[in-house]
Amino acid sequence: MAYQKDKHRKYYKRVLSFFLIGILAISLTAFFRTTSTSKHNTTKTLPFISNEHFTLVKRDYNPQTKCLKIAYALENDLDNQSQEANQTTTTTDAIETLSNIKYRTNVLSITDPGHPLKHTTVKVKDDFIELVVDQVPDDFKLIKVQIAPEAINTKLDTSALKTDAIYTLYILQKDFKTTHATQMNTKAIQTNDYLSYKSSVLNTKIKKLETQNAGYNLDIKQKQKLIKTIKSDMQYDTSDQKETHESQINGYNNTIDQDKQYQLDNDHTIKKLKQQLKELEENKL
Repeated sequence: MAYQKDKHRKYYKRVLSFFLIGILAISLTAFFRTTSTSKHNTTKTLPFISNEHFTLVKRDYNPQTKCLKIAYALENDLDNQSQEANQTTTTTDAIETLSNIKYRTNVLSITDPGHPLKHTTVKVKDDFIELVVDQVPDDFKLIKVQIAPEAINTKLDTSALKTDAIYTLYILQKDFKTTHATQMNTKAIQTNDYLSYKSSVLNTKIKKLETQNAGYNLDIKQKQKLIKTIKSDMQYDTSDQKETHESQINGYNNTIDQDKQYQLDNDHTIKKLKQQLKELEENKL
């Protein structure tokens, strides 16, 4: 009798162990399925063609309509390197290439990776595209976006375009901006998105140039102060010292003249950028 009880006890323990292991396995699977986002490298840029990249400029999500919007703009890497701020956002070659392509896109949620999300892709301008995704799960955790460019007219030069490339970007749910807009993909709204983006680009360039001018102004004042100090001390100079100090003064004056020219150039560019900004603001809805 004692043997039978011990046998039953071991059997129940074994069943309970298998049951607990099963629950733990299911829990861990669900946990990693829905929350493991750290292995995905989220990024705001997608390298495109030479010196050009797509930058993520909008990521809105409406939890009521379960709809989200993702917008990319093509930007020129040279803008951040060149001293001249009157460059266009994209190069002529890039715009020409963009006008000759369409996009195949795919959008997935990490919580249900086997099922692409329903969405529309609109090329608002050659250098600005938007994806509007419908019926997004409440807890999507992370969105995977894939963009593949295709040439519309294969007779044109497509050497700059990697036609076999698929550009992939991941966006965390927490990085989406909550919006209450019920409509996201009307032509008027998309045009406004584009104008808002362009305005932000112009404002950034203007601020950068104004900061440069402030730096030039500070440098000019410092050089003028040094010149004044040197001139006051020159009355005690020997002939050799006087020659050295005169050379220093000439060098400082040359730097001042150069800084003033940079300021004039920047002022001219700022004026043009502000005019462009005014025109954009007037076209906004």
